[in-house]
Parts: sequence; structure tokens; C-alpha cells
Amino acid sequence: MAVKEALSVKPVTALGFRGMNNLPTPPSPMVDREKRITPHFNLNCDVQDSGVVLPSNGYQTYLSLADLHSLAGEEMGLSVMLGIINGVLTLIEPDGMILTPLCSVGPKSAMNYAEVNNRIYFSSRFFNGVYDLISATVGPWGIPPPGVRPSVSLCPGNMPPGKYDLCYTRLTPFGMSGNGPICQVEFQDQAAGLQLNNMESDFVAWISQVNGGLMFLSGVDSQITTQVPRLNPLRSLNIIPPPPFVHFTFAHGRFWGVIGRNLYYSEPNEFGDFGWFSRKTIPFLENLVMVAWVTEGLYVHSRTSTWFLAGTNPAKMNISRIGDGAIPGTLVYAMVRGAVTALDGLLRPEGPRMPLPVWRSPTGFVVGSHGGTLSHLTVDHLKLSARQFGASLFRWQKGVPQILTTVRGASQNLDPETETIFEQGKLF
Repeated sequence: MAVKEALSVKPVTALGFRGMNNLPTPPSPMVDREKRITPHFNLNCDVQDSGVVLPSNGYQTYLSLADLHSLAGEEMGLSVMLGIINGVLTLIEPDGMILTPLCSVGPKSAMNYAEVNNRIYFSSRFFNGVYDLISATVGPWGIPPPGVRPSVSLCPGNMPPGKYDLCYTRLTPFGMSGNGPICQVEFQDQAAGLQLNNMESDFVAWISQVNGGLMFLSGVDSQITTQVPRLNPLRSLNIIPPPPFVHFTFAHGRFWGVIGRNLYYSEPNEFGDFGWFSRKTIPFLENLVMVAWVTEGLYVHSRTSTWFLAGTNPAKMNISRIGDGAIPGTLVYAMVRGAVTALDGLLRPEGPRMPLPVWRSPTGFVVGSHGGTLSHLTVDHLKLSARQFGASLFRWQKGVPQILTTVRGASQNLDPETETIFEQGKLF
């Protein structure tokens, strides 16, 4: 009869634990020089900086709503909580579970938000708009310009003979639009006036001085009989409504939004409306999925590339490719301990503590400094499968800063062992 020798079990003395390391690394001592153990997996527990392991608290349901997505509130810098429920942007008051539908937002797509000057701007791939916190109303983000060219005939007046440029804008309770098509009118020999034959109730007319140049406010009357004074120039020339952005942010006095291979940016203006966009863009070579602000520029991401745009003026930004992209939806701003240095990428306690952008790249978690350098937090000890989409949240849990991230969609560089363990919630 064969007898198997029992495995011998030896006690191990250690002073604490480190975070998990599931990389296929060569065998190493179970206990390192600092008397700490690095487990292959940590399941349902949190390892503190001191090496102490604490059990995770698990989940507790605070809010249960069917078909809810794109939930955002105080953690996103918003004064209220918003979310999409069954395709409707909804104001959510969780304490009393009061739901106030605001507007339909089209096909299901992740919604992004930014609050500026008592307005919450929101955009998905298919829909955008503005929620006014003061009036509790939803309006358009940007005003569609008139689609018609002024139809003009001559009438009695005192305008000097010559050539004039003329156009309409649209005035609504939400602001002024850009201009519609420009027409040129010419008359000779004697003074005359202009009759606007297709002036509508929400149109505003703008006309140049004789023989062209800047256009100035004429008003809302359907007749122009005198040359307008050079007092109120058309400042919304070539302004267009912003397209629905895949992702956007507000930084450096402008909105910045990505769609396709272009980074759009809003134009500063004196009316306090930051939603003015021109047709100017910063082009890239890949489809963009994310844009993140920092004090000294912007991070712009495709799925496979990360660029840093140094500066705050779009005409003068220096663009450098510095990383390997981001998983859409995983951007979060976290209070990371220290800043990122340019020399070795390590986190060091430098300068005032400010939130830093953190995202999931195809290989792990990445922190971007305010100066344009990256720190790869997990690449040297965690193998994380990349997915198509995700969501992240930063929180403080008993004084410990935590980033919670979930991802979904088709998996890349799959680690079956890790996925099975965390999906089943058990090691064996």
C-alpha cells in the first residue's frame, strides 16, 4: 500500500502585508526584507499603509432605481444629483426619493456634466443641453443660428449708396446665436433704405457700414432706413452650437469637448456665456474618448494614446504623446498623496494637495500630474484586463482615500484566474 507523506506546514513570522501582486513573476521569498508578505490575491479586504489587513465592509444599497446610469452629484462638483432613468435626465433627491424628470436625452449613452455659473452643462454622444439651477429649467447648449439669408428690397431711407453686408442672429431666453448666412446688398446713385422681407420674431438684424467691414446691431425692426452707428458689433460671428461631445470638461475659462478626432473649445466672450463655440478645433490622428483638465494644460485620450497639451491658450499649446490611452468613463479626480515628479514618476509630497486626474489605461491605473507627467500606479504588480467602458468614484473610507472602478464590455489581455476569483468571490 502506497503511503503519501503529509505536507509539512511551517509557521511564518511577518510584520504585515502588502497589496496583491498577480503578475507571473519568478518565485520570491514569502516574506520580504521588511517582514511583509505580498499575497497573490487580496479578496474582500483592504491593506493599509501600515501593513494591517482590514475586511471590506461589502455593499449597502442606498438607492435602487431601474435602468439608472450616468449618476452624478457632489463628487462631480455638482450642486444637485442628476442621473438618466429610462432615457430621461432626472433630478434626484435621495433623502426623500423625489424624482423630477427634466428632459429626454435620446439613445442610451454615457452622460457627462460640468457646473459653471449656476448652470449644469451636460452632453452625451447623442444629446446635450443646460440645466439652469436658478430657474430649474432645461435649455439648449448653444442656440441654432438662423438658416435663412436676409431677403431684402429697397425702401425710402437715408443710407448712403454703396455695398452692405447683412445677416440675422437668433435671440432666445437662453442667449444669442451665431450668425446665419450673410448676404450683400448694393445700390447706387441715391440714398435708400432696406426692407427685410423675411425677418422673424426672434431674429436680430446686423449690418455693416457702407462698403462692408464689421457688422453692427441694427435691431429687430424690419426696416433699416439710416446707417447704424458703430456701437454694438456682432460678437457672435461664426459661433455655432456645440456638437454632442463624447466627453468634455471646463478648464482655463473654456469648455473643451471631444468628438471623433477633434478637440473643440469654446470662445471666451463678455456675456458670461461659456457655451460659444466656433468651427475651430485641434485635430488628432485617432478617435478621442476623454479630456482631463489640470492647472498647466490638458490630458487628451484616445483608447490607445494619451497626449498632454501644455498651456491654456489653444493657439499656443504644445502637444506631446506621453501615454497609452484610457478606458472611457474611468476618469476620476482624487486627492493623491503628493505630486508626480518628472524624473522617476514616483509620488512625492510636493506642493499643496490638489486633486489629480486618475484613469484606467489598458494596463492599469495612471495618475496625471498638473505639469504633464504620468505615474503608473499598478503596472508593476497588477495585471488588469482592459474593457471597453468603465466608471470610477473617489471616496474617503474611514480616513483612507479609495478609488472604486468598475469596467464592462469585451475583455482584452484577459487573466482568467483573476476574473474567476473576483466574480465568484472566493479563492478556492
